[in-house]
Amino acid sequence: MIAFGAPRPRGFRLLFSLTPHHFFLFLIGTLANKLNVPQVLLPFSREPGRVPFLLEAQRGCYIWHSTQHDAVAIQPLYENGTSCSQRAVLVAESTQPIRLSSIILAREVVTDHELRCDVKVDVIDNIEIVSRTRELYVDDAPLELMVRALDSKGNTFSTLAGMVFEWSIAQDKESSREELSSKIRILNYSEAEYSPPDYITEMEKEEKQGDVILVSGMRTGAAVVKVRIHEPFYKKVAAALIRLLVLENIFLIPSHDTYLLVGAYMKYRVAKMVQGRMTEGKFPLEHYTLELQDHRLIDVGLRSGTVALLDEKTAMVTALQLGQTNLVFVHKNVHMRSVSGLPNSTIYVVEPGFLGFTIHPGGRWSLEVGQVYIITVEVFDKSSTRVYISDNLKITFQFSKEYFEEQLSTLNGSYHMVKALKDGAVVINASLTSSLWESNSSQPKTYQINHQQEVKIYFPIQLKPSFLAFPHYPLGISNRFTVQVEGGSGNFTWSSSNETVAMVTTKGVVTAGQVRGNSTILARDVQNPFRSGNIKVYVMKLNKMELLPFQADVEIGQIIEVPIAMYHVNTETKEAIAFTDCSHLPLDLNSDKQGVFTLFKEGIQKPGPMHCSSVHIAATSPGHTLVTISVTGHEEHVWSSATFAAYEPLKALNPVEVALVTWHSVKEMVFEGGPHPWILEPSRFFLELSMEKAEAIRITEVRLPAKRKQNQYVYRVLCLELGEQVLTLRIGNHPGVLNPSPSVEKVQVRFICAHPASMLVTPMYKVPAGTQPCPLPQYNKQLIPVSSVRDTVLELAVFDQHGRKFDNFSSLMLEWKSSNETLARFESPKSVEMVARDDGSGQTRLHGHQILEVHQIKGTVLIGVNFAGYSGKRSPKGISNSPRSAGVELLLVEDVTVQPENATIYNHPDVKEVFNLVEGSGYFLVNSSEQDIVTTTYMESEGSVQLVPAHPGFLTLKVYDLCLAYLGPAMAQVRVSDIQEVELDLIDKVEIGKTVLVVVRVLGSSKHPFRNKYFRNMDVRLQLASAIVTLRLTEDQDEYSENYMLRAVTVGQTTLVAIATDRMGRKFTSAPRHIEVFLQLPAENNFAMVVHTKAAGRTTIKVTVRSKNSSFGQFERNVLELSDEIQILVFEKLQLFYADCQREQILMPMNSQLKLHTNREGAASVSSRVLKCFPNSSVIEEDGEGLLRSGSIAGTAVLEVTSIEPFGVNQTTVTGVQATPVTYLRLSSYPKLYTAQGRTLSAFPLGMSLTFIVEFYNNIGEKFHTHNTRLYMALNRDDLLLIGPGNKNYTYMAQAVNKGVTVVGLWDQRHPGMADYIPVAVEHAIEPDTKLISVGDVICFSTQLVSQHGEPGVWMISTNNIIQTDTVTGVGVARSPGTATIFHDIPGVVKTFREVVVNASSRLTLSYDLKTYLTNTPNATVFKLFISTGRSVNLKGSCTPSQALAVEKVLLPETLMLCHVQFSNTLLDIPASKVFHIYSEFSVEKGVYVCLIKVRQESEELRQVLSVADTSVYGWATLLSERGKNGMQRILIPFIPGFYMNQSEFVLGHKDTGELRILGVERVLESLEVFHSSPFLTVSGHKHSTLTTSVTLYLIRIVNFTAFQQMSSPAFINVSCALTNQHEAVVVRAKDVSGADHCEESGVFKNFVGSYQILLFTLFAVLASTAFIFLAYNAFLNKVQTIPVVYVPTIGPTQPGSYTATCSPPHFLSSQPPLVQSRLQHWLWSIKH
Repeated sequence: MIAFGAPRPRGFRLLFSLTPHHFFLFLIGTLANKLNVPQVLLPFSREPGRVPFLLEAQRGCYIWHSTQHDAVAIQPLYENGTSCSQRAVLVAESTQPIRLSSIILAREVVTDHELRCDVKVDVIDNIEIVSRTRELYVDDAPLELMVRALDSKGNTFSTLAGMVFEWSIAQDKESSREELSSKIRILNYSEAEYSPPDYITEMEKEEKQGDVILVSGMRTGAAVVKVRIHEPFYKKVAAALIRLLVLENIFLIPSHDTYLLVGAYMKYRVAKMVQGRMTEGKFPLEHYTLELQDHRLIDVGLRSGTVALLDEKTAMVTALQLGQTNLVFVHKNVHMRSVSGLPNSTIYVVEPGFLGFTIHPGGRWSLEVGQVYIITVEVFDKSSTRVYISDNLKITFQFSKEYFEEQLSTLNGSYHMVKALKDGAVVINASLTSSLWESNSSQPKTYQINHQQEVKIYFPIQLKPSFLAFPHYPLGISNRFTVQVEGGSGNFTWSSSNETVAMVTTKGVVTAGQVRGNSTILARDVQNPFRSGNIKVYVMKLNKMELLPFQADVEIGQIIEVPIAMYHVNTETKEAIAFTDCSHLPLDLNSDKQGVFTLFKEGIQKPGPMHCSSVHIAATSPGHTLVTISVTGHEEHVWSSATFAAYEPLKALNPVEVALVTWHSVKEMVFEGGPHPWILEPSRFFLELSMEKAEAIRITEVRLPAKRKQNQYVYRVLCLELGEQVLTLRIGNHPGVLNPSPSVEKVQVRFICAHPASMLVTPMYKVPAGTQPCPLPQYNKQLIPVSSVRDTVLELAVFDQHGRKFDNFSSLMLEWKSSNETLARFESPKSVEMVARDDGSGQTRLHGHQILEVHQIKGTVLIGVNFAGYSGKRSPKGISNSPRSAGVELLLVEDVTVQPENATIYNHPDVKEVFNLVEGSGYFLVNSSEQDIVTTTYMESEGSVQLVPAHPGFLTLKVYDLCLAYLGPAMAQVRVSDIQEVELDLIDKVEIGKTVLVVVRVLGSSKHPFRNKYFRNMDVRLQLASAIVTLRLTEDQDEYSENYMLRAVTVGQTTLVAIATDRMGRKFTSAPRHIEVFLQLPAENNFAMVVHTKAAGRTTIKVTVRSKNSSFGQFERNVLELSDEIQILVFEKLQLFYADCQREQILMPMNSQLKLHTNREGAASVSSRVLKCFPNSSVIEEDGEGLLRSGSIAGTAVLEVTSIEPFGVNQTTVTGVQATPVTYLRLSSYPKLYTAQGRTLSAFPLGMSLTFIVEFYNNIGEKFHTHNTRLYMALNRDDLLLIGPGNKNYTYMAQAVNKGVTVVGLWDQRHPGMADYIPVAVEHAIEPDTKLISVGDVICFSTQLVSQHGEPGVWMISTNNIIQTDTVTGVGVARSPGTATIFHDIPGVVKTFREVVVNASSRLTLSYDLKTYLTNTPNATVFKLFISTGRSVNLKGSCTPSQALAVEKVLLPETLMLCHVQFSNTLLDIPASKVFHIYSEFSVEKGVYVCLIKVRQESEELRQVLSVADTSVYGWATLLSERGKNGMQRILIPFIPGFYMNQSEFVLGHKDTGELRILGVERVLESLEVFHSSPFLTVSGHKHSTLTTSVTLYLIRIVNFTAFQQMSSPAFINVSCALTNQHEAVVVRAKDVSGADHCEESGVFKNFVGSYQILLFTLFAVLASTAFIFLAYNAFLNKVQTIPVVYVPTIGPTQPGSYTATCSPPHFLSSQPPLVQSRLQHWLWSIKH
């Protein structure tokens, strides 16, 4: 027990110092330290079936112990085979009638907590009967009586279960003498519907009575029940008695107290309960009378008088005056009048106080139209107690007949049944108006009490819809539906019968869908909860979807609402229940043809009267498609399909509104669009063109192949009569089942047939794209220019009297004329080509075209057209008013040219370059390919174009002739350039007195020279370092240079440079030219060399000129050589580079920045600038230090980067920069994995570290060099990849930690379409599967991964003591149970792993080749015993030769296995280890361990013993690491011992016969082969020994002794056995007669001993078997007696041998006893301790 008597702080310290395990045990002990009773008192009994008592602990499992077994025995009740129990049974075992005690101790097996119970056994002193009542009713439920026993000290015994008692009915001394069994009856529990204790049931089966009994009332009266103890020992204990009263179960109706008004009456009734049924009795009663007792008046002035009057015959009580009295039952039997429990009632006579109303059902004054209600008027006294209303009271009830219909009412007016007729508010009234007489008053008492009640009547509550059905959706999407309520007060409380299926809010919004089932939604009126409405809500499985009939074709740009109905189909009844609302389900829309319809995002899924959801699709392109709508994420694939069609709007293409033709001309009308033939029912398609006047026109439909488009409809309309009418085209499909509401479209046009009124002839101009039309028609000039070098097309247009142009006038006859056919003529003047053309009005009309042929002669010509009439035989009326002719005057000119065609303009504001426009029509459009490079001014009056440069660049000046036939613009190439370089050209070595030409040029971009007229704007001048030469400007100048004459004046050297200044004031200097003025030398002494650069750096070139002889005096001061050197600096060309940057163009997204880098940074001063931007300067900004910033406008820019070198050289590079939106992104991974040849990877290796790189591209697939996108990444699973930001922007580092497939999503929330998703599959890259690995398994790990050069990685293991691994080849041996991780690391590429769980090995499985067996012959082959440690082989995976070599040389798995052998015959006391050498190895070929069993070198003695051993060999193996854990499995191996011969030589005489005795087991002896090597020997057939079958004898004789003696070589008897693979030989020699006596004595003894050695061994074997049987019997007898037994064998006498031996003494004549004899003695010696 745990005590808490210590001081509190210390106790707390003890509690908190406990470990969690101790605290748990402490808690268990604290909770389980109670038994069901602390003390037990058991009665003494001598009869069998002692009284038991159940002792039970609250919890835990205990070991029970009684300190006094002879007094109290404890019997635990074990469960489930445990050694402890929670319950035990106490049995009193005392045999002496004295008070004895015992202590029951129960110890909990886990906590060692001990419980105690004190048990006492004593003699019963007295008994008594215990009952819950002493009154029972006739034919009522039986009453249970129980015996309680007490000892002499008044203590109650704990149990009397099992004791036998005698129950009986005794005579009642207080009542009259009657039959004892007439009042009550004693029942068994089997006769009643009670469940007694088990021991009572067993006792009743034996017709015994226990301590509990049942009694039942039969008749009214009193009865006595007696009980006594049945056991004779307790015969002196007095019997116990109990007196019971049997009553009738009678009721007074009404049974409650009654309140009456004076003069009112109440009629009582009486009822009895008989056998569970209530029956009404009739007055007068048989055993009872009714009486009014205790009259008490309220008026204190009246001392006597009755309050009420009772009529005993009718049981009617009439109230007489105010007061109270009691109505009671009185038993007619005098002895029963003292019985309590008879019914009674108090009657109060009161005055009325007020009236009250009650209504049923509901109890509220909020009613419903159409319902029937019961309205009760109640009378209350002044203390608010309800008064009984008798029939002699009169209550007047008033209500509106407009609102109520009275169906039933009582006479006194207190009960009314009405029906509510109309909604509204109404008041009902009631009055108590009747007069009642009081007994002491001569005047009637009149009451006047009124009451009214306001009533509100509403329409019935109806919930709409009538029911709700929702689909079950497992992914957490709930359906919400607002229930509509009609009727009621408008204020409701909502409830659901099953909130797991459906919930409802206070607003009537039902939420359901996550759990299947049904629920009832109830809406109760707050004003009257009885009034309610309900609907049933079903949540069912969705298994059917249907797209309802609808309009399935629509015009492009319109939206179709597709109603969707979904159902639950009962699998048994096939009944389909439509869902009310399924609009919250996510839907997936697919089309077999993309682009015809798209999901309208703004379309809201909503239910309707006939459907539960809908989608809106918008028609985007013409065609039809099969749209499939399915529910996404649903447990079952539910879908439905329907065909939809989209068509272009029906419109009239030609004419648009009005068609105008001449008489007998045709108008080809073209209509386009409209509905297509319905793909599922094309036969319902119709196309109708209707007219107003059928006789005035003729319509012909133009069919294929003339039809140009599938959705175009072409009609040819021929004018037959002049006039005007409207044509209507209707197109569509007739309604059908699959398209019940098809679209029908119509369009109308006007068709006019009229006479022409005027004509117009104009040249046909082909307007270039982007130019304006010829302005001549606008000016109405009479002289129109046309080309004189190309034929011109003239166009004729005809108009009616309203100025409208005709669509077709082909029925007119026309004639064309030229005034000067030398300049121009018509080849066919009476014909005209009708050409359809849109003249800009949007309508195609036929125009008359005629070709005017010219002859390249300039001049003026007049062209005319004459109208000759209609081409038909007859003409319509009114033709005389038609025009007769039309004309036009033409000017023939040549094409325009631009002069000059090429020009380079200096970029200076004072420069104005003029380009002349020669010839042409005079109406030109001048355009420039670049707008911001120059300012262009077209001077129309002068026929020239003036250009003013603004920025450097290249442009093309284009001049379009607006009024001549178009062959292309006249162009001039213009280059605007700044000064780039000044070039100075001259001969730098000048002989004194001579002159040379100096040419100065100024170069612009691309080394193009400027014309010298710009030199005045450049301030070009020459500058000399000294005056040894003179300069003079020459008169003869070319266009692109300035020429000077240089004259040499004085010998020496000088420098000449040319200088030019640009518009910004920057000076450009030419390369200095060194001029040397010299006297003449010979030309052959001059030389030159060319230097080519290879790499950046500094170098020196040295030139040395040597003189061959100083006497020549070639050099001054008579030196022999002159030398000079020059340093050359080779520098890198300026290059712009950036990561993955292309030099031609840099791509940047908008609102981003980029830092540029060059290869000259740090070595030179690098600057950059933006030359120009398009469309404006906000596209790209540059800070001068290489930081580019793009704006919010897409465009392009030109970036110039300049490097100023410290040695005076400037380098410049120009690149393009484009700012454009990002179109898409792409996610790629790094590093690249390599596999062995012919192998592929299907997934990323587990454990691999990945780098995800995000790259951005524009719409044509070009990669951006910078970006500013804010990306978001998500994984569909977070347990497979560990991912985080990388060390660079837009990179992510991930590590594969688990197998599976993860979808990596990357997107930009600002641009939802810009996203990329890649599945990342992770699998094991290391094989084989490591699920079933046991100790001892050899695992050849392998992987497909290699390095870039095809080399394998390095293998590593986390725990080498679990799996010993060779790190080079990757082969391992499982040496102990546990978990280890194998790693394969390819440095710099990948490191993958695989977890290996090594299980403890199961039983070792042993096997061998059934064709093999063991033998002990020295030349026997090695026996192989195969062992596997698991379910199959121990080799996992496929091993390479290098792995197999590592298993053999490095890992040595055979060191795990220990092999053992043992002879199965226990009588053979020879350890198998002396016979066999056993060791283990691992076979890679078979994949198992092998125990190799070899035969050791044996002694002759051992071979002799084993040759007759009838035994097998047990073989088994154990693992070194798990020795003794899993038991031991042995296998029995057949053992065939080799035969044994103790003779190696026979010496035979002339008549001697030698016996060759061979020992062996029977099957060896049967397979012996014995033959001789000499013809002079004979070997007789073998025969077995008469004593044992383990010896066989062969008789050997010499046939010709003389010849045998003369043999030069010895003779042999050869013995062989195929079973044991033995081959033995015995030498046979002839007997030497001279030495016979020498060995005779010894030979006889040897024969004797040798012959009977086998007999002795056989005798010992028999004795050993007898001893074994005797010892077994002795061991059996040992159980009875323990006397030691000693048995000592005796050795029988030896017998003389029958063969002749050699003189050498045999080994069994030594002083030591033979091995077999000593072992047999050891076997037969047994001592029992």
